[in-house]
Amino acid sequence: MIIAISSGHGLHVSGAHTALANEVIEARRVTQDVVRRLRELGVWAFEFHDDSSRNQNDNLNAIVRWHNERIRTLDVSIHFNAIDGIRPGGIGVEVLHRTPEAADLARRVSAAIASAGQLINRGAVNDGRANVRFLNQAQRPAILIEVGFINSETDMRNYRRNYDEIVNAIARTLAN
Repeated sequence: MIIAISSGHGLHVSGAHTALANEVIEARRVTQDVVRRLRELGVWAFEFHDDSSRNQNDNLNAIVRWHNERIRTLDVSIHFNAIDGIRPGGIGVEVLHRTPEAADLARRVSAAIASAGQLINRGAVNDGRANVRFLNQAQRPAILIEVGFINSETDMRNYRRNYDEIVNAIARTLAN
């Protein structure tokens, strides 16, 4: 298995950010550590962080292009979700997919992150939105991991408290 993993958004293309956390910083950290752990497990894994795009369209094109230029069996993009306002309670993890080949993996990754991170499991979501370019244009089975909600105090507290366990859960699940 060869896995291509990208962090969501880019150095100059902001994702969600609140007083609790910045999606770009956290997604890059998770991506880097999951790739490191996958390699320790003997899995071929490559990572991408967009450091050059200056707008969302170029960012999405760069991410999709990078994935599609790789020889790989699976595409993964790491993100954090957001809704309006800071919320005290937990909202949870979900993993988006678009194909039957990715559905079971999305379900297993979501469950593994929820268990390791003490997060609510929102599960696998077959995301039919036309604007999720990564899922729509990746030429291999693909999942988009929403590790937690960047504006949930509980999600961010549990994410930080259980960070190593979350990274290990993602890597182990992808490796199997």
